[in-house]
Amino acid sequence: LVGAAAGMLLLAVAGLAAGTALLWGEQEQTKAGLGSGQRDLDLALQALDQIYSDEAEGQPKIREGLPKDLLDRGLGFYEEFARENAHNQDALLMVARAHHRAGLIFRALGQEDRAEEALDRAISTKREAIRLKPDLANAHYNLALAFSAKGDTDNAIRANREAVRLDPDKAEAHNNLGNGLKDRGEI
Repeated sequence: LVGAAAGMLLLAVAGLAAGTALLWGEQEQTKAGLGSGQRDLDLALQALDQIYSDEAEGQPKIREGLPKDLLDRGLGFYEEFARENAHNQDALLMVARAHHRAGLIFRALGQEDRAEEALDRAISTKREAIRLKPDLANAHYNLALAFSAKGDTDNAIRANREAVRLDPDKAEAHNNLGNGLKDRGEI
């Protein structure tokens, strides 16, 4: 009886060891697959971000033949990405940047209502990112850019001042703060 129990225990331990080894192997394969999938996602996001950047910053490649729903589909992708990464400040800032650029593109296309809507979305998303981590100067600087794009000089100045307070070496924030103060007549 003792021998049979010891044999069963040995078989159980061997089965447990084999199962653990198989699970470990599956886990490593899953990690490798996720790593590859993350790299693919990163590449896709970089490509989409570059398209938005080129179009928004005056290097249009597709604007003339832009299908009406292309920007909306891209923004939908970013929104889904934000929902899946709602507690990730970097993801929120990426989504906010996409809305900001879309606002500039809509403005260039003469679609002012859609531009305002996209810029408002950029501001609210940037504020959410700041709520997650309020001490990141770059987030405040990006918020200031969105306010500037909307023509809201006072809020742009406030956001740039906060960026400068958090990172006194942030030259872009100093530059934009100076431009905002100049626009407001505070030479």
